[in-house]
Amino acid sequence: MIRGENHNYRPLLKEIPAELQNGEQYVKKEVKEAIIKVRERSKESAGKVKEDLKQRKERLAEKLGENATEIRERVSSFSKALKEKLWDGKLVKYTELAEWMKDNEYIRDFYRPELRDSWTCLKTIFQYHNETGNIWSHLLGAVSFLGLILSYVLKSNGEFISPIEEKSIGLIFFSCAFICLIFSVSFHLFGCHSPNVCLLCGRLDYTGIAVLITGSYLPWVYYNFYCEPTTKLVYMSTILFLGLVCTCVSFSKKFQLPKYRTFRGMLFASFGLTGIFPFSHALYKYGWEHSIENGQMHLLLLMGLLYGIGVSFFITRFPECVWPGKFDLLFHSHQIFHIFVVAAALCQAYALSNLRAIRLELGNNCASSEL
Repeated sequence: MIRGENHNYRPLLKEIPAELQNGEQYVKKEVKEAIIKVRERSKESAGKVKEDLKQRKERLAEKLGENATEIRERVSSFSKALKEKLWDGKLVKYTELAEWMKDNEYIRDFYRPELRDSWTCLKTIFQYHNETGNIWSHLLGAVSFLGLILSYVLKSNGEFISPIEEKSIGLIFFSCAFICLIFSVSFHLFGCHSPNVCLLCGRLDYTGIAVLITGSYLPWVYYNFYCEPTTKLVYMSTILFLGLVCTCVSFSKKFQLPKYRTFRGMLFASFGLTGIFPFSHALYKYGWEHSIENGQMHLLLLMGLLYGIGVSFFITRFPECVWPGKFDLLFHSHQIFHIFVVAAALCQAYALSNLRAIRLELGNNCASSEL
């Protein structure tokens, strides 16, 4: 039966595919193909991984390079800042200066280098260099006017005919002088800090000159036309307006360029010469003798002369323009200019004291006095 049954199944075996009849060979073939595919995929994946690693390595190297450059720049910047803060006091020549620091080619030596630290700049006030004279000439002047401000505030009202007006006029003049001198000290002290700081301090310096000229004329006009309110108001308003215009021009960036140096000097000289008009008016009305005795005209002329001489040194740069390098530390034109400015301001302070005393003696009765 069994054989018969097996015999009966033989026709069915013929219907089975040859691949299944030879199972072992079929399996080997499929396995080989699978292994080949796995190998190909592995190679492809390995290539991608290798390429990815290569790209990551390149990015990492690039980033490290950027960081290294940044670190070097920071170290260099820190070293420069540290060097500036720990300045050894070494002075440099004109040819070694940064371009923005070059102004007077006749001053050849004893310059401070660029010091980008305010404290270091401040400490140079006690060191010798070609700005030392400029700093101290106006610093001492500023201290003097600060003392005058305090003394005027503390004066008894009994020393004035019109305490509020007279004190205000006097304090305006003293304050204008103080502002001018302290702005000048700031410029010559911090002018070596950086281009922006130098520009700002320079603008303040020239603005201070305009402020001083304005303040210098106000007391004289006030006292000489004390009994003429309208005339006094017109002249004082005109002086204030011109002072404002001159201040605005002085504070412009373009005004600070070296090529406008002569223009700056001429502008201040022209503004100063506007005093000729009230001077001529008073002289015509009161006469020379009365203007000298009661109006202190001679001190006004002396003040104008001192300012004029100072400006002439400023414009011409004498004496260093004739003897370059001989006046690097002392007695160069800007120092001389400073001395004349302080002298002119103190001359006006003395005139103010005299005018106040004369007004106190004459009293408030304008009908009985010509001043």
